[in-house]
Amino acid sequence: MENNEFCIWVTSDALTEEEANDALIKAIPDYNRYPKRKQIQIIAHDQWYLKNGDFDLKRVLNAWIEKLDQALSAGFEGMRVTGNAAWLEAKDWRNLAEYEIEINMAIDQYRMIAVCSYCVDKLGASEIIDVVDSHQFALIRQEGKWRGIESSEHKLAEEELRDSEDRFPLPSCAAGKA
Repeated sequence: MENNEFCIWVTSDALTEEEANDALIKAIPDYNRYPKRKQIQIIAHDQWYLKNGDFDLKRVLNAWIEKLDQALSAGFEGMRVTGNAAWLEAKDWRNLAEYEIEINMAIDQYRMIAVCSYCVDKLGASEIIDVVDSHQFALIRQEGKWRGIESSEHKLAEEELRDSEDRFPLPSCAAGKA
């Protein structure tokens, strides 16, 4: 928020909108100025992800982009979002996995940063692999310790970019030449 970014926190049943707001009041000095500036929005997952009780990948993606457009029009530099998938039921997993891939592609094209959180206790090994694969980085708490994991796809893309830059360096511009 200090970087003049619009922020959205999509809560889950485990943390209500009011509890999230109270936590921010305790954690951030002078927090109340941000809601007054309409710089932060806290919204329940069922109002964001599950309108009419259904998870609609395209509707949610379009809603993020619409929020970003509104934020940029209001003079903000970009948008930071966080959402929690604790609401997710097994029947929605495939849709969410597709959504994660789509949102990552969208984020690459827009001034947007996202942090996604998942309840590992509710996921099987296959779902955990999907989460790690569809995110640039993952933090996992294991036996009381945090462990960072970088997506192998992301690592490979970075290596390929570095190799390409080494093989095809951009020419430096000489002074006075067009």
